[in-house]
Amino acid sequence: MTPLRFATLAAACLIGLLPACDRHDVDIDAVTEIYRHRIAQMPKTVQPRLARPTRAGTTQMDTSQPDAMTQAAMGERKAGSIMRLSLQETLRRALANSLDIKVESYSPGIAAQDVIAAEAAFDAVIFADGQFSKLDSGSNSTIAGMTGESESRNGDFGFKKTMATGGQFSATYKANRLWAEQPLQRFNPHYENDATLQLTQPLLKNAGVDVNRAQIRVNANKREAAQYGFRKKVIDTLAQVEQGYWQLFLARQSLALGQELLARTEMTHARVVERLQWDALPVNVSQAASAVASRRANVIRLAADVRDAEDQLKNLLNDPALPLTTDIALIPVDEPVTEELAADPQRELWTALENRPELFEARLNVANANIARGVARNQQLPKLDMFLQWNLNGLRENFPETNEQILHGDLQDYVVGVSFEFPIGNRAANANYRKSSLQVDQAVTSYHKAVSDVMLQIQVALRDVQTSYREIVSNRDAVRAATENLSALIARRVGMTPEYLNLELQTQETQANARRALLGAIANYNIAIVKLEQAKGTLLQYDRVELAAEP
Repeated sequence: MTPLRFATLAAACLIGLLPACDRHDVDIDAVTEIYRHRIAQMPKTVQPRLARPTRAGTTQMDTSQPDAMTQAAMGERKAGSIMRLSLQETLRRALANSLDIKVESYSPGIAAQDVIAAEAAFDAVIFADGQFSKLDSGSNSTIAGMTGESESRNGDFGFKKTMATGGQFSATYKANRLWAEQPLQRFNPHYENDATLQLTQPLLKNAGVDVNRAQIRVNANKREAAQYGFRKKVIDTLAQVEQGYWQLFLARQSLALGQELLARTEMTHARVVERLQWDALPVNVSQAASAVASRRANVIRLAADVRDAEDQLKNLLNDPALPLTTDIALIPVDEPVTEELAADPQRELWTALENRPELFEARLNVANANIARGVARNQQLPKLDMFLQWNLNGLRENFPETNEQILHGDLQDYVVGVSFEFPIGNRAANANYRKSSLQVDQAVTSYHKAVSDVMLQIQVALRDVQTSYREIVSNRDAVRAATENLSALIARRVGMTPEYLNLELQTQETQANARRALLGAIANYNIAIVKLEQAKGTLLQYDRVELAAEP
């Protein structure tokens, strides 16, 4: 048989006997369409669409006092230890320094190395070895000169490669120089060299590209999942930073408001003292002094709340320029969003299905479960392997003539064989297949749960946005009414009676509480918008942040 006929026979065997791909994968896109259909059946919103608020599209608050915040901070600390931060600058510092982001940023690179390692299983391998031996075992022969001595020098080199079909191909060259004290030899010493081509190919179990490249596909999906995991970590971290920013804004505004109320109360106390000789009584002075002390204690607590909010934000930023050990005051300078956000639940849910990283990760988990089930299905097949070998041999007394004999193909060997193996009952393979099928069902169910959780988060976030805005409107009315009430009370004052003083102090407190509630509603509204964008998976676009992989 010529080498050409041998190669043709091998190719025919491989093409004819390799099993066809048997795919029964779960179509996750069809599962997603179920939720798309449900969203499409939702009633349309009738409220008009408004432009989404942006960082530049803010309105001035009646209770916003950035100058008062700065003055309060300067009263606590030196001017050189104050840093005014915009939200964009705060986010930039978080992206550059956050430890949470840095830790997660390694995951895609680690997963990429797993892909390379899985691909390397199909890299060609070069091998070589050599050996020298000299034996003297004695001789029991009666032929004169027989001593039982022998000497051999042998070496081989070549390469082998695992193929995507599951087979392994190797090419080997062996050179052997033999000498032995034996009679009736044509050549002594002599060379026995050979060149060998060998192919081992599974035909059923472990056969096929899908099975043998399964780990590459799994690791590639894990690498992609790691990228989505990194994206999620960035979104979650930025959401925490923005919440910390607005909580610091609220704490500083509340402190400024508390200081303003304290100053007003101190003025009232001074006025009462001045009127002691007219219409005020000592009880009025004690009453006003008590209010001053109470509100001063409140300012002390509000100042501590500011420090706590600053430390929380510094910890999130992990900025070397803003270490926790230094006493640097942080002043938020951005105005919060206060215009109404009219959102369409159907559109927001649809956006979440298209953008949430967790849903992409869940889809990849389903894909990997399908791959594992395909491999387990293949392992249920019997083991039927084909073995092909072609040798070119040489036997001469010197090295060049031996190699020339190999090149001319004077001595050739052909070996074709098959091996079969199948465990009785095949219980392990069947159990693994059932296990992989259950894992597919588990992954699909996890995807359903992930979608359901996302839909719930969108509904809650939308409700929180709408509720916070309604609170802003109501608290604005409350501030306006409390201010008018205080102005009217002062205007109709006729005497510094204990009753009047108590009413004035209560009215001041009522107005301050109304303003504090408005501040809280505005901060909560901005945080609610951030949480909505986080729930949709679009916070990066909202904050104008682009993620790019390093080379």
